[in-house]
Amino acid sequence: MRLSRVVVICALLALSPAVPGTFATQSAPASSPAAADAVTLAELVLKIAGQSDPKVRREAAVQILKLNSPEGVQALLPIFASSNNEAAKLAVCEAIAEVRSKDPLFRQPLLSLLDHKEPTLREAAVAALAGYRGDAVVDHRLAEIDRQLVIDEWVVLAREFYALLPTDADRTERLKLWLASRRSFVRETALEAIYQALKKKQVEPAPVILAQLRTMIDDPEESVRRRVIEILRDLRQQEDSHLLEARLAKEESPATKELIYHALGYLQNPASIPVCLEGLQDPVDSVAAKAAGALASLIEFAKSSQGTVDLQPVTRALLQRAEAGLGDDKLRAAVIDAMASIAAPDCLDVLVKYAGSDEYVPAIRQSAIRGIGAAGKPAGDRLPLVIERLAVEQDPGVREAAVTALGHLGGRPEHLVPLRTRFDPKIELSVAVQKKAWEAYQAIFMRMVPKDRMQVITAFPDEAIRLVAEVQLAPESRQVVAEQVLDYARDTARTDPKGVWAFLDKLTQAVPPDRLGTTLAASLADLRRQIQPATQPAAGAAAG
Repeated sequence: MRLSRVVVICALLALSPAVPGTFATQSAPASSPAAADAVTLAELVLKIAGQSDPKVRREAAVQILKLNSPEGVQALLPIFASSNNEAAKLAVCEAIAEVRSKDPLFRQPLLSLLDHKEPTLREAAVAALAGYRGDAVVDHRLAEIDRQLVIDEWVVLAREFYALLPTDADRTERLKLWLASRRSFVRETALEAIYQALKKKQVEPAPVILAQLRTMIDDPEESVRRRVIEILRDLRQQEDSHLLEARLAKEESPATKELIYHALGYLQNPASIPVCLEGLQDPVDSVAAKAAGALASLIEFAKSSQGTVDLQPVTRALLQRAEAGLGDDKLRAAVIDAMASIAAPDCLDVLVKYAGSDEYVPAIRQSAIRGIGAAGKPAGDRLPLVIERLAVEQDPGVREAAVTALGHLGGRPEHLVPLRTRFDPKIELSVAVQKKAWEAYQAIFMRMVPKDRMQVITAFPDEAIRLVAEVQLAPESRQVVAEQVLDYARDTARTDPKGVWAFLDKLTQAVPPDRLGTTLAASLADLRRQIQPATQPAAGAAAG
């Protein structure tokens, strides 16, 4: 009801009589006609702006308009100015259309409603503006709306017609005609049919259509160019990257440039790397961000497919972009992600800068730590930062990146300490982090020298059993661990044979002897035979 009171107050202020040069000191008598009219108008406005039935709202607005008075118009204007209560606005529009009001004060509010998000209110504004025909601005706006309605109706019918065509050949011929149309909405309709067939049914356009479509990448309509780019992106044919690069050199729209860089990342043609490097320097941050994102994708693909990539120009361009400033969140995220993908040692200082708590975007911290870990040995002196982030980080994605980085960089028994708490579900709630922590543990353990591995086995024999039982561990690695576990058991059996017997029971429960291989299984059986006498209870004294 708060809005209703505001509207009523505005209406009453609009209706209050003004005394030129003086302030009114007395109210009009309650029985005066002016006061009665003001009260009646206020009651009607309250019906419109309150919680009335739609019919009651409309009838109240009609009553006000039929007074044909300036006071009535002034009473309704605050309803248009309100930030909500669309039902009240609708009632006023319907009333204006019904009485064919032409008051000039309603013209601008009605024109503004033509852009409203509610279709019902837009349609009501169109009907209300019918009385303003002859006004050049109104006629132009209504003509635009009529044209759009005709286009929308044509598009619906065209889609239905296209779906009813009996053969692929018929559909191809129809697409050829539509793609060649001088009307952009007809071309867009054809492109939408191609796009939906590719996206939903994985049906690629016929060769003749694809050839025609490729010529449209320079279409004068941006909406057409964008749909062509999206289709070429989703077709993922590397040769189309040259078309996109050529368009990029001429394109003026930042939004379409972004789409082109995104498409280049999808097409995965390493030859596009220099173009993306140029895009890093684009003055529009969102465009530079898309160029960096495409660069990261292309570098990862080139490294996996070609094995070796010249990273010097890429590293240099990324560092230059970082030095120029990375204030925009999307740009910063894309550049740091690209640096993480190339994992060049020269980028480590920048990655460290964005890996800490000063960076408020978790995804950026995650990428930075991922890059530190991917840099390998040169990043060894950054290991304390990774361990510190793992201890204090609240975001599970960043913790996951930290345990992975620790798995890449660690190689000492003390590096296993922060991981133990992470594969403990009572401490680490994220299953993904638990899994990655255990994988990192295995990587570090296998990287350690034999002496350090034996130290860990001695201190944490249950963890050693879990390692031997790990099916994801390479067979040769599992055999190395199993041999050291048996060495540990032999050494311990000298002082604690019963404890070793229990340990071997745990080992064989976790890993059946036949999974250890013939040699290790035989060594295990031999060890059991050796310690069995010491594990039996002492014989009782002979009866006298």
